[in-house]
Amino acid sequence: MRKPLLFLSLAGTALGLVIWNRTTRNPVSAPQDDQAAATAQTSDAANSQLNSNAQPSRSSITSGAGTLPGQPPASSTSPAAQSSFDAYAHFQMGNYEGAVSQLRAALKSEPGNELVRRNLSTALLALGFFKLQKKEVADAEAAFEDSAKFGNEDARKALAGLKLRQGQIESAREILEELSSRGSDLDSMRVLIDLALSQDELERADDLLNRLNEKLQKPELAQTPAAADLLTFIEARKKRLEQKRNFLKIQDVVTRQGIEVSYSTAELRPMADAVARAIETVQNRLSQMLGPLPAHARLRAWLVPTNDFNRITGAPPWAAAVFDGYIRIPVGRTVNGRPVSVESIEALARHETTHAYMYAFCGDLLPSWMGEGLAQVYEGRNANQSQSDLLRTLGRKALQSIEPEIERPFTEAPANLVGRLYARSHLLVQAMSREGGGVNTTWQRVLSAVCVQRRPLPEVLQEQFAVSNVNELWARYHSTSEP
Repeated sequence: MRKPLLFLSLAGTALGLVIWNRTTRNPVSAPQDDQAAATAQTSDAANSQLNSNAQPSRSSITSGAGTLPGQPPASSTSPAAQSSFDAYAHFQMGNYEGAVSQLRAALKSEPGNELVRRNLSTALLALGFFKLQKKEVADAEAAFEDSAKFGNEDARKALAGLKLRQGQIESAREILEELSSRGSDLDSMRVLIDLALSQDELERADDLLNRLNEKLQKPELAQTPAAADLLTFIEARKKRLEQKRNFLKIQDVVTRQGIEVSYSTAELRPMADAVARAIETVQNRLSQMLGPLPAHARLRAWLVPTNDFNRITGAPPWAAAVFDGYIRIPVGRTVNGRPVSVESIEALARHETTHAYMYAFCGDLLPSWMGEGLAQVYEGRNANQSQSDLLRTLGRKALQSIEPEIERPFTEAPANLVGRLYARSHLLVQAMSREGGGVNTTWQRVLSAVCVQRRPLPEVLQEQFAVSNVNELWARYHSTSEP
């Protein structure tokens, strides 16, 4: 199972602040639409991530009375005034590229106009979210960067979220550290804490938790509605930190070709050796397709006692293993007392290693169905088993349509859907591989285009398979009539 690494409420925060500055003194915001509001809501920074389907709300632009407040009338001959007026019209219609173009023209005419600068920054931030909705990641990043150059901190939050999503952890951490150092941005500190815990950087996590606790002692924060939520967050993370410390005190490590496998008792040493070999096997196969791991990436596994697995990792009850920066695999005996077989452990290691390798190259750019499908291929799962699972659970109608949950992290799906989502993902990737000339040939092309060239996935699917989304793919390979 691929657990989303990053846990980002920052994007929602930034999105909620995409508003048009109507005067130099009194910027006006308006309610978000349902989609934007859903993006802005996060119950726990550790369980949210950058929502690439969000875009700024058109309803966040309240209508003007014939002219843009704070600007000269439309009849003015000022080039900056006319460009700003046109930009407002574009922004109101959701044409963020048009708004940016007009505001750049206005700024060129009046470089010192602070209102134009702020509105250009806002339009660029809106454009960034719009590009994310279209899966145009490189353009989204460029828009966020341009907006941040005008001092827009919300753009920096969005940029940090995007970098985390792309696996650029250190670049994101640098932005988040800068934001959190200013004292008022507690969301950034929450993300930094969860990032440190996911990477098992326990001393860093402890320091950040202490810093956050100190901030909450200040009267201006202690009396705010957010204080109780933050105190709950601190308590939960301190418990997780202590659990990890207790485990790490008694662990040993197997090292093989740069691969590290940590385990807690001597009887698990054979399991650790088997896991290291399984990881190496997948690494060798994937390196032929994608090349060697980037310098910043490492393949590290952690054998967790089965009865402690869900508590320590935070994985859902159905999860057999998880990748969250480490490859974490439950070992020992199951809750019903039966031992976990070496064969099962090796299959889980191959599955999670695929996630680890893909994350090193692609971050979170791949949709869940693609990552989970590939992980099952390299795990060695039989496609006939996936087909049987679907037919057994839903009958032939299972091949008629596909659940929308397949594009979101499977950890967010209802437990009763998880099995069929895995089965569908596996069947899709297998069918695509057959059409494309084999697993390595097909996915070298697709992943190079999406993860290296940063091309939008719909564009790549259209080019390679003459479809643009997962629904069309499913219909193409698995459409069938009722018997």
